[in-house]
Amino acid sequence: MADKEVMMTVEQSIGPGQPTKYKPEYCEQLIEHMSKGLSFECFGPKIGVNRDTLYEWCKVHSEFSDAKKRAVDACLLWWEQISIDWIVNEKFNSLNSASWIFSMKNRFKWTDKVEVSGDPSGEKPLLLAYKL
Repeated sequence: MADKEVMMTVEQSIGPGQPTKYKPEYCEQLIEHMSKGLSFECFGPKIGVNRDTLYEWCKVHSEFSDAKKRAVDACLLWWEQISIDWIVNEKFNSLNSASWIFSMKNRFKWTDKVEVSGDPSGEKPLLLAYKL
């Protein structure tokens, strides 16, 4: 009987872990947060969790994962609107274009366009000139 008592005590102490802090309303809050140009990761401190928790919620809660995708799109819209306001609408006197480009490359995986011309095998064509 002593063994059963010990087993019960161990099983009772193991438990499922700390209850989740996840709330369904975080989905809309995340979209609103990122629609201001802010990152996914800085949403964590706003609600009192770390980035690992946010990534875990994306795995566990499909609605949060979907909200993240919509929020990233809203964030991209915010950043692109900044460039339109600067270039087309002339709302800003100055915008550091290098910083903006750097941000777009890092936030949204933008890359420089590389154009390759000629033979895709890498061989250079032989050009012959004839004198007549």
